[in-house]
Amino acid sequence: MKKLLLFLALLGTFTVGCDKDDLEDSNVVEDEIVNPSGLPKPKANEIYYTTTDGVILDLGDKNFYSTVSSHEVKNGIFVLTFVQDLSQISKSIEISFKDVKRLQSIRLPEGITAIGNFAFNECSSLKSITIPESVTSIGENAFQGCSSLTNITLPESVTSIREAAFLGCSSLTSIPIPEGVTSIGSAAFSSCSSLTSITIPESVTSIGRNVFNKCKGELKIYGKFIEGKLNYAEYHWLKGASFAKITIGDNITKLGAHAFDGCGFLTNIIIPEGVTKIGGSAFEGCSSLTSITIPESVTSIEYSAFKGCSSLTSITLPESVTSIGHYAFEGCSSLTNITIPESVLEIGSLAFGDCSSLKRVYCKRTEPSKQMLERNYEGYYCSSIYWEAFYKTADNINILVPRESVEAYKLAEGWKDYADAIVGYDFN
Repeated sequence: MKKLLLFLALLGTFTVGCDKDDLEDSNVVEDEIVNPSGLPKPKANEIYYTTTDGVILDLGDKNFYSTVSSHEVKNGIFVLTFVQDLSQISKSIEISFKDVKRLQSIRLPEGITAIGNFAFNECSSLKSITIPESVTSIGENAFQGCSSLTNITLPESVTSIREAAFLGCSSLTSIPIPEGVTSIGSAAFSSCSSLTSITIPESVTSIGRNVFNKCKGELKIYGKFIEGKLNYAEYHWLKGASFAKITIGDNITKLGAHAFDGCGFLTNIIIPEGVTKIGGSAFEGCSSLTSITIPESVTSIEYSAFKGCSSLTSITLPESVTSIGHYAFEGCSSLTNITIPESVLEIGSLAFGDCSSLKRVYCKRTEPSKQMLERNYEGYYCSSIYWEAFYKTADNINILVPRESVEAYKLAEGWKDYADAIVGYDFN
């Protein structure tokens, strides 16, 4: 009985197909078994389903039938009729249709509030499903392995998509995530390799790791989670992904720590106007990143923001930037030149350390930028002994400064270590 009740509960959360209110009055014919969208609207105590072979499902032992008044075929549709409304039976029941491989389509009445863990796990023939407006959460592994599912509509009532909810839905091409979803669990869309586009709405404030493993296509990010400091699990949220394009929404005002940390697939990205801060390690380890556009609104580039971006050949810092953090561009080994705008007041330790191809540094500021020293950040401590902003750059590096400021730079703390490389330049 428990097995069937679980089955019923999950079914009760879905609606598929036409607007007919009564199966007896519908024109459903036998051929519609191959068309999941042809299921009519059930009554509150009914569920309708079809199978791939037209054979009724074995839903459990006789104890199950203690709550079922009938289980029959009407006009080619399998109908389960219960003594009471499904919403009353299933609201508090953990639902499971796991491994019901012949299930092709299903429709239930409103009232179910959650799709339980493993609800449709490995229902490999399930082609179409509509979830009613009463559902607020999609459970762990709920649709894992539903390899025939091509699209699904999540109602606006959904607020949570839990771990591995759609893992391995390899035929899924589209799944709009509704506004109102606040959390997406780890591996929620992992191995959804046919997705062409997915948008993370503004309402999403937390996200797990490996969410889009093996996903391609385009990713659009409006979720506010990207503005905060991601924890260790979260900052691997794009691990294993290979999106061809990532768009950051214009509602985002800052990129938080580790926002795109370790995204080795990322080749270019445009940061929208309105972003004021690029957080610590925001693009650290983005080893394929060749170009990036930083808008005029950015004032701060924090610690390790672009550390290890070994393919980055050039970057333009806008005049709005006032601070370049510790290790900000460390290990950008393909970077050959950079212009530090007049607006930059301070530069952190090893900001351009190990930029082994860096030959030209253009410093527009008349007064040398100050060393950012002895600052504790994110658990790290920078000693005042080591600034070395240009440590291990090219042997023949030139630091070009305003002609009238050459002596000031050669005498300034930190800069004086590079006195032989400092030369005058006419920025006009």
